[in-house]
Amino acid sequence: MTNKTVQGLKRLRQRYPNLLIGLKTTLLPINVAEPEKITRYADDNGLFTIISPAIITSSRYLNTDRAAALTFAPKHREKMIRFYQSDLFRWSYHAEALLRYLRDLPTSHSWRNGGVRPS
Repeated sequence: MTNKTVQGLKRLRQRYPNLLIGLKTTLLPINVAEPEKITRYADDNGLFTIISPAIITSSRYLNTDRAAALTFAPKHREKMIRFYQSDLFRWSYHAEALLRYLRDLPTSHSWRNGGVRPS
């Protein structure tokens, strides 16, 4: 979604006040440095956010073949934990669930041996 699109949707929301506009973002190792920036942009533009880390599963997401590219380094996990604990992240239940997930996440590809339960 570009800024031009967001600004156009905001103009529509003036005419249709019940129009909900938000950003859904999946954190990956390549964009793990961005959640604060995304949240600030959303706040500045009156948007809701859903920001979740990539989860490797053999059923729901069918992405076990991408595990090497989707596995977070320990420093990335720490960054996400700090973000979900911060005041920038507003969904307390979701934050607690994500924090439990990130703290219990295996540090390697041990999900094949039951480290991450399929969803």
